[in-house]
Amino acid sequence: MPSVQIHLNTLKLAASELTFRAADRMVQLAGLATGYGAESPLPLERTFRDLRSAALNYSNDRLWTANGTLSWADRAVTLL
Repeated sequence: MPSVQIHLNTLKLAASELTFRAADRMVQLAGLATGYGAESPLPLERTFRDLRSAALNYSNDRLWTANGTLSWADRAVTLL
């Protein structure tokens, strides 16, 4: 069932990339001392670090490649 796997891969890709972008923006808005300080009252540094690892645990690049391969296997698959 390539279509199910493609949708799951795409969900993981979107979640990891969009949440990381949001955390990155929050760190930028809060500034270095508040946004990225380990002793800050806001745990943005940890959130930023944890979300960055989401793309590395199971590489997003591998998922993009897998989606392309699976799409060739089942031409009827669409993401919309």
